Amino acid sequence: MNHNRINQALEGIDPEFIAESMAQPAADKKTARKPMRKLVVAAAAACLVLGLSVTAYALNISGIRDLLGRTTYELPSEADQYIVPHSQVIEGEYWTCRVTESLTAGNTIIVALNITCDEDYILNGCMDIPSAEEIAQGVGSFAYAEQQGRIPLFIGANINIGDVDLSGYASSLEEIVSDREMNILIQRDKLTIDPIHEIECLLDVRKIRLEDGAKVSDETDTTAFTILLSEAPVLGSAVYTAADGGTIPGLSFETVTINRTAVGNVVTLTAAVTDETEVGNIRMLRCGEMEEYFNFHSWTDDGRFFWQWTLAHIDASNCLTVSVYNDPEAPQIGEVVFSRG
Repeated sequence: MNHNRINQALEGIDPEFIAESMAQPAADKKTARKPMRKLVVAAAAACLVLGLSVTAYALNISGIRDLLGRTTYELPSEADQYIVPHSQVIEGEYWTCRVTESLTAGNTIIVALNITCDEDYILNGCMDIPSAEEIAQGVGSFAYAEQQGRIPLFIGANINIGDVDLSGYASSLEEIVSDREMNILIQRDKLTIDPIHEIECLLDVRKIRLEDGAKVSDETDTTAFTILLSEAPVLGSAVYTAADGGTIPGLSFETVTINRTAVGNVVTLTAAVTDETEVGNIRMLRCGEMEEYFNFHSWTDDGRFFWQWTLAHIDASNCLTVSVYNDPEAPQIGEVVFSRG
């Protein structure tokens, strides 16, 4: 504790009390200890102020495993050694974003952020904007902000990876710690398991002002910043080949590859397209006992088709049975058995 910090702490204490504590009375045995006692009280008060200051600005950061623990997704135990801590801080005009952790493995990128704001504002998730009916009824985040005399902010985050194809929009998990702090987990899939060494993160801060229930301003501040990544290695791999030609209407299956990674088992299924119209009817796949709607699918210029998705668990011994459906309640389009090569 240095001189400046003590002075700052003492600013919150009555000056007359400090002056009285520091006064030098006559050296009388009956009074000699009183100033010391008052000085000790003043010092204790200063320490209390400092302690309260530290507490007020303490961060409640939740990491990747903490945040995923609030969902049904089970992160493999191997993931812990590949979760990378970050200390990157991005300062906005009235908010601060801290990159806390990242995990990159297989076809998945996960980033954890901590967001705080100035005391004149209140943080909300990007999906928490009240409806017109809620605004008219005086409930929701706008009403709370108005009661507090503060401005609501709505925070959203996304990921770009240059020219690498991505699977739709990033999914995010929001944890509101207080009205001035929140944690965000961003997860995004890429159409490759090749290593990605950096990403661009986009943070949207939307500020909406209301007066008498009417919107008077609506501003969105988008800040882009780069996050460096460290790719976790593939922990194991197995390739399965289609038996008996592996043909169903529209597709001729080739292989199923299962890469065990720190985020789960990345399953990639490849096939040759024989009829694009028939392929358009495929909506669902069962692999062993796992039932999955497709995270994404695409066929390339050379007429090859692939699916890729991540499963926490898969029973992949010596063979896999893949069933393809248009609808889970309808009869299957076809079934192919794959043998481990």
